[in-house]
Amino acid sequence: MLELRMHKRPLAYVSIEGKGIANISGILSRFSQALAKKSINIHSVNNGDNDVGFFVSEDDAESARSAVAQETLKLNCISDISIVRGIGMITLRGEKIYNSPQVLERLSKVLEDAGISTFTFVSGVGSIKCFLDVKKRDAAFEVLEKNVLLFSDAA
Repeated sequence: MLELRMHKRPLAYVSIEGKGIANISGILSRFSQALAKKSINIHSVNNGDNDVGFFVSEDDAESARSAVAQETLKLNCISDISIVRGIGMITLRGEKIYNSPQVLERLSKVLEDAGISTFTFVSGVGSIKCFLDVKKRDAAFEVLEKNVLLFSDAA
């Protein structure tokens, strides 16, 4: 069975950029511990070769930036810390989602056909989180709810 959930409060994305940041051992741990010390909940993590980002409550965005900034003082590779506000989150959960071919493609196609752009997707074994403009969140949820049968092999 699939479960579709909408996070009600807006999120922010705190991005830490720096050449080769992904090659620093323990970097995710260092930043997440700094956020934990400030009692900031991490809704999801996104990382690339030259950036690491955390989805946090929009209310916690400035505190999160401050917390990770303190950690970056110990690093020489950080070039920027930025915040993107007004992000909505919708989660699709299902026991077999990890073993469902093209589920991300189908998910993004349904949203694309409705004219809804996404910020990013973060997937795990049993869920996919879709991040998008919070102003489009309700419309996206309705579209996904109407099309949930397209993802039925992930149930």
